[in-house]
Parts: sequence; C-alpha cells; structure tokens
Amino acid sequence: FHEGGAPMSEEEDGLPVYAYHGFSKEAKPMLQEFRRIDVIRLVFKHMYDWLDLPEMEKQNIYISLFPAVSWDEYEHLTKTWGNPQSGLPQDANIELVRNYLGEQVAFFFAWFGMYTRGLSFVAVIAAVCSVRKLPFFELALGQQRLVQFIFSVLLTSWASVFLEQYDLKSKRLARRWGMHDFKHFGIERSAYRPELEGTTRLSIQKTIADAGVFTFCACFVASIFAVKAFAARQRERGHSAWEAWGSYTTVAMIQIGSLVWTNIAPKLVELKNFRYQEELGNELTTIMAHVKIFVALFPFINIGFLQKWFEPTCGQPGTDDPLASAAWRLYGITSTWPMGFEQSVAWSGDGTVRRSNATSLDWLKSFSYLMTTEMGERETCIYGCYPAKCNVEGNCATNCVIELEDSL
Repeated sequence: FHEGGAPMSEEEDGLPVYAYHGFSKEAKPMLQEFRRIDVIRLVFKHMYDWLDLPEMEKQNIYISLFPAVSWDEYEHLTKTWGNPQSGLPQDANIELVRNYLGEQVAFFFAWFGMYTRGLSFVAVIAAVCSVRKLPFFELALGQQRLVQFIFSVLLTSWASVFLEQYDLKSKRLARRWGMHDFKHFGIERSAYRPELEGTTRLSIQKTIADAGVFTFCACFVASIFAVKAFAARQRERGHSAWEAWGSYTTVAMIQIGSLVWTNIAPKLVELKNFRYQEELGNELTTIMAHVKIFVALFPFINIGFLQKWFEPTCGQPGTDDPLASAAWRLYGITSTWPMGFEQSVAWSGDGTVRRSNATSLDWLKSFSYLMTTEMGERETCIYGCYPAKCNVEGNCATNCVIELEDSL
C-alpha cells in the first residue's frame, strides 16, 4: 500500500516509478516537462503527418533527416556512461542512455550491461577449468572430461539464472518507463508499393522470401556435408591435411555463411513489400538472427551428434577381416594411428590387410558396428567419431571431441 504524496520507488535501486497519462492542457500541471527526446519525437510525428518525407527523399529533395546533437548532453553522457575508465557497464547510468537515445536503445544496453557483468563470473570459471590440460596437474583424460562436464553444467545453470533475472529486470524497466503496450507511430517506406497489396504477385514474392530462408539453410547444411565428404576422399588418397585443418574449415564456413546471409536477407525481406520501416526492421532482425544462429550452431551439432552416424568408414565387403580393412582405410593409408596402436594393422604382400595379432584391434571394437549392404553382404564400419589421440594409459579422445574443442 502506497500512502501517496510522493512517487513510488523501486525497492531494488530506489528510483521513482511514475504513472503515465496522455497529454492534455488540463493535465499539464501534473505532468513532468518534456525531455529533449520527447520533443524530437513530437516534431517528427508532426512532420510525417503533414509532409510526405519518404517521397521527398525519393525525389532527392533531402538526403538524410536526423536530429542535431545536443553537445551538453552528449558530453555528459560520454564522461559518465561512455567512459572506458568506468569499467563494466553499470545500471546507474541507464537513465542517461534512455533520455538521450530512447527506450529501445536503453533496453539493449540494459541487457548488454547485465550480460557483460554476468560473463565475468563465467570467465573466472572458464579460466579455472582451462588449466585442466596443463601437464603440471597430471590429470587423466577421464578427470579432464569430468571438469569439462562440470563447466557445462555451471554454464547452463548460469544461462538459466541470467535469463530469469533479465526478464524481471526488463519488466521493471518497462513499468518504470511506461512501455507496457507501447506502440510506435509508423514511418512509411518510400519503396512501399500499395498497388501490390492483395495481388497474386505479392503472395508469390512472400512465398519466395520464406522459401529463400529454408533454401539457404539447406544449402549451408549441404556445403558442410560436402566439405566433410571431400576431406574423407582426400584421406583415402593419402592426404590427411584437410582433416587436420578441420576446425579451421568449420570456423571459415561459419564466417562465410554468415557473411553471405547478411547480403541475401535484406533482398528477401524487400520482397514482402512492408509498408512501415519498423515492420521491415523487425522482420529483417528476426530472419537475420535465426539464420545466423543456425549457421553458427549447425556445424557443432553435426560434429557432436550427426557425424558419428552419417560419416562412417567401412571395410571392404567380403574380406576375411572387415574391421582390419576399415581400420586400414581410416588410419593406415595416411599413417595417422593413435599413439600406442601404430602397428595394429599391416598391408601384406598378397594385397590384403592383416592384424598384427589377434587382439590388436580390440580397442576399436566399441567404435565399430556391423551393417548389411544392399547386396545382402555383411560389412564392418567404424563410426564417424573414432579414436584420434590417445595417452600412455590407453584413454582416447575421438576426432569429434578434438575438432569440437579446437573449433570452440
């Protein structure tokens, strides 16, 4: 219960929480003075009501339209909020950002500041976990994996807590700034074509735009698999360089895919013939973000979950020892045997592959499986995630784990 006579205040930071009311001359004595950004918005609204600004821009009557900088406010904002010497972004200056740049920008920097401060905790935990590979600690591979698992659990928990905390924070800011059910007045685009509304042509353009998103994602997936298949063919020809540079290839594919989509997305959004600039901006942000997230995550999803099943190495059907044949194709041709298993399989004089002894490939049994070909023949295949690096104790890390760690 609030007794009245003074503005309500936040319990967290003590800032006042005001009520909001539509402007009228009668209510003016009860209202605060307009901020500079409020005046700018009112001026813009009246200009758009009385002038066809998009058409004037289209006819080159003016090149650009923007409010002039208030030097005093700009200097104050730079010395307080924008000063690198102030350290991590603080919420104490978020009102300055709101009053100068507006609520939409302020919401972003409220999230960004909270995210940056939260990452300091993650950075400390990551630094502690990263020392697990140092020879000084002499941790076994199993112990290193345990530390890695604990870090993943902590990171997941941190992300959940961060999202909940920011959700509460954004709701408090929305209440304090009067942003509930807020609707921005629309700025009509000069490229908008009203004659297309309701036509078959516009329906086709929207279908093409939506299909373009899925087509790009499908092409990116196909390119990832194509690069992997090319690396496998090179390995069978005795060239292991492509697989050795697999992590760099993954990063390059992500960067190229993101860059290509940055140029394609605006053209697809234009096909939908949005009337207002805000609608176009929201649609562009949505498809840009979703596809870029997909491009950034799919290569790692492929390495972590798909490569094991979709990129096996199989032995020659009908051979006396199909597992030895598969192992030779995987390791023998390029001489990339893990440490301690260098002489597991050898090429015999009669053109066949033989084990060095009966138990020389026991370490590969858990990484292999039997399958039936279309001709009804049984063959042995080694999973796409296979032992690539082993220590003296015989503990092995798979190529998928190594590539995932190197890429990240």
